[in-house]
Formats: sequence, structure tokens, C-alpha cells
Amino acid sequence: MTLTRKRGLPVVEAIRLLFVAVALDKGIVAIEKARENLGRRIAELMGLANMLARRRVEIAVSRSALRASAQLGAEDAGLIPKIKWFDAIDQIADRYPQTVPAEVRQLGSVEVQKWVGQLYEAQGFTLAKTAQTVVVERVRQVIEAAEIRGTPAKQAIQQIIQAGAEHGDDFSRGYAQTVLNTNLNTAYSAGIHEQAARPSSKAVIGALQYVAAMDSDTTDICKAAHGTLAPADDPIWEERSPPLHYNCRSGIHLVAWTELDRMGAVDRETGVFKRIIPNYPPSEKQKPQPGFGGRRT
Repeated sequence: MTLTRKRGLPVVEAIRLLFVAVALDKGIVAIEKARENLGRRIAELMGLANMLARRRVEIAVSRSALRASAQLGAEDAGLIPKIKWFDAIDQIADRYPQTVPAEVRQLGSVEVQKWVGQLYEAQGFTLAKTAQTVVVERVRQVIEAAEIRGTPAKQAIQQIIQAGAEHGDDFSRGYAQTVLNTNLNTAYSAGIHEQAARPSSKAVIGALQYVAAMDSDTTDICKAAHGTLAPADDPIWEERSPPLHYNCRSGIHLVAWTELDRMGAVDRETGVFKRIIPNYPPSEKQKPQPGFGGRRT
């Protein structure tokens, strides 16, 4: 994923710095500082993912797009590596002012940036605390492996730190990928729901549709949810908003009223939209994994 590989680099570096602080036992203050830095980096990326989703909805509304894809992909991620985080936020807010609450927007650019940064502040710091536990375990593993080889622990730690500084290390990159993949998609999905539920959006976008990547790797969870069609503010999305599990590849499509009519999802006599909720209630193996499926900001 382009967003993770390129814009995720600050998170990779933040994880490496946390590793250094723990491995060299720099003390509680230094470790907490490194952890807080990681939390901020994660929160910033989740906030940006949410804003990109809102931007995607506004583009669809402005173009009256039919079944416009609302998945985190190259079109959105392409904006990320080119400009700094705060510039990206300013650009989205300036071009698509509806993505930011009016009361925040009128306070100026700095307050807009603060608002976005705080959207996922709590989640960012929670994830950073988890990361610290993982890093501590990683340091323990390095020391144990060094003892088996007969290498002094400090020498082994220094070798990993040096390799990370010069070339990046597999642990930091791999863990950053694990942290960001699911959480960025969660933030993106939440942004889609929030923006699509606005009255101006609902005038064009009649529903959201759950679309799974249907192949041999598709889980029973996503197969069951595939095809779900309901308004953006429908309660079903509290249970079926992707991702529904780790490494979930599903997304949400925006469906215009004109397309719903062609699909036969609107009663021509009453004009009432007919929800499509397959496999509900789901069986045990069709339910989202714990902690997944709900709209979260």
C-alpha cells in the first residue's frame, strides 16, 4: 500500500527510536517521549486517512459519480508522499471545505490541523503503548539470541541499532505495516460514513455498499457481508463497516440514487429505498473479529 510505504516512514522511524530508547535503557522519561512521538505519528496518519475519505466523498458528490470506489487506493495515496502532513490537511480543507466542521474551519488553518490531529489522538497513544510492549519483547529476543551465539548483548543491540540507522530494519518496517494497515483503513472507512451521512451528500449518494475482494482468500466474514447495501447512517454499519478482521481487503462503494434506481433498490411507487442485508444475523464464523466492524473516529 503506497500510503503505508511512503507516508508511513515517520512511523517506521518512530518505532525505531522507541526500540533504541528501550534497548539502551535510556530511562522512563526518554522511553515515554519516544512512545508519545509514535502515538502522534500514528494519530496524524489516521486523521489524514479520515480526511482523504471525506475528500473522496466530496469528489463523488461533485461529479455525481455512480458507484464511485471509496476504497483506500492509489488515487488517494498519491497525494501523501508529495507534500507534508499539514500541507495535505490544508489542501483538502481548502479545496473541499465541507470535510471540516464549519465552526472549526472558521478558526483558521492551525485549528483545522489541530482538529484533524485530535481525531485519533486516543487511538494513537493506545497503539503506541501496545507497540512499547512489542518492542520490549523484541529487545528480549535479541538479547536471548545473542547469548546463544555467545555475542555480548550490548554488541548485538548496537548492531541492530546501527543497521536500522543506515538501512532501516525489518522489525520497524514490518511492525509499522501491521499497525498502519488495519488502522488506516478503519479511519478511512469512518471518514466515508461521516461524510456520506451529511445532507448534501445524501442528496446524491443514496447508499453505501460493502464490496469484498472475492477470491480463494476471501474469509467467511467478508463473504457474508458482501453486497450489503444501506444508507450511510444505517445501524447495520455499526457491525459491517470494513475492516471486519485483520488484513481485511474489503471496501465500501458509494452508490448514487440513479444507480440504486437501476439496481431496482428503490420502490418506484413509494420512492422508498430497500435495504439489502445478506446473511443477517451472521453465524459465529461470519461475525467480525473482536474490535472490528464498527464506525470509529
